[in-house]
Amino acid sequence: MRTQPTLSNQVELIRNGFEFIQSNLELIKDAKNFIFLHTYIFEVDETTKPIIKQLIEASKRGVEVYIILDALGSQDFPEKTEQDLVKAGVRIKYFTPLFHFYRTARRMHQKLLLIDNEKAIVGGINLARRFNNPDQNLPWLDYSVLITGEEVHNLYLKSLRHYTKYFKDKRSQILNWKGIHSLSSTQCIVKSIENDWIFQYKKVTQSYLQSISEAKVRIIIMATYFLPGKRLLKELKKARKRDVEVLLIFGAFSDHPVVQAAERYFFDWYLQIGFKIYLWDRSIVHGKLALIDDTWVSIGSYNHNFLSKFGNCELNLEIINNQFASDVEKEINNVLQKCKPVTNETSQKYSKSVGILTYILLNILTLFSLIFLYRQSEEEMENISR
Repeated sequence: MRTQPTLSNQVELIRNGFEFIQSNLELIKDAKNFIFLHTYIFEVDETTKPIIKQLIEASKRGVEVYIILDALGSQDFPEKTEQDLVKAGVRIKYFTPLFHFYRTARRMHQKLLLIDNEKAIVGGINLARRFNNPDQNLPWLDYSVLITGEEVHNLYLKSLRHYTKYFKDKRSQILNWKGIHSLSSTQCIVKSIENDWIFQYKKVTQSYLQSISEAKVRIIIMATYFLPGKRLLKELKKARKRDVEVLLIFGAFSDHPVVQAAERYFFDWYLQIGFKIYLWDRSIVHGKLALIDDTWVSIGSYNHNFLSKFGNCELNLEIINNQFASDVEKEINNVLQKCKPVTNETSQKYSKSVGILTYILLNILTLFSLIFLYRQSEEEMENISR
């Protein structure tokens, strides 16, 4: 669903770890009417058990709780926990069966907690101890946004095609909440944007390309699994020719070493063009964050690769607000102070042959899996107009 930017909003940058978990708990505790929760990975452990408990308590006090978990990312979600949730009145479904004949590549990669059309948390953070509270290291470097106000209703509208599909028997109840709106006393321009190729939603991809093409001073991108397409690389190169500073923040190590090997294949090219590359080595980088000209911020679940562009359901917030941009800039500067810059000398240690072979193999496998996305069922196409 395509919606216009809204103005009556309040936003707050949420860092991964204790801050993120507490924000989720507080929103669930305050819920009065309904909760939408969908995410890619939800594991039950010491970190997430309090969230499970609050969801059950919310349902018992009369809040309608709906959960959609990705069937691949959350395949280890315990059956016992699911039974406990259902027994308490929580409704839970799984997005696209793991071995679906023609939709295996289409995953629910969005991370959204939406409360009463009043507040929501949107970002790239999964629900599991291994992401939020590692035993010895810092939490993964990742972010979400807590948003209150007008744009939350647009997030609700964008979620309807998923919830009315998976909870058909509750369609009328779900649609009844359309009348609930919320405003904020503060002003902040926010637009929720999606990528979902099945429905030809390409707004996150287009938003990045447009914003980079219009950049005048500086582009900062924090990314993981960064395997950009030709168009994005072209726009970044053109920006550098306009004397725009381009900073890329990656992880020094990754939870997917094969992808990282392909990612580093581009390092020499980046340096030749004049990009600055920084590596964070205190934990895994999982953030999907961009700041352009110290005014425009994009944050959410979208990765710069073919899976996010053509396969997954992705959700970002595009935010234009001086105060929020300043908060993001401070956070990025704090990260950069603890990063190590990549130079021509240090980039030589990365194997170019392994990188190019891995990059080609990953793209072939990704494109092969995406072939099956284009068999569109009548049921899903009908949901476009809902």
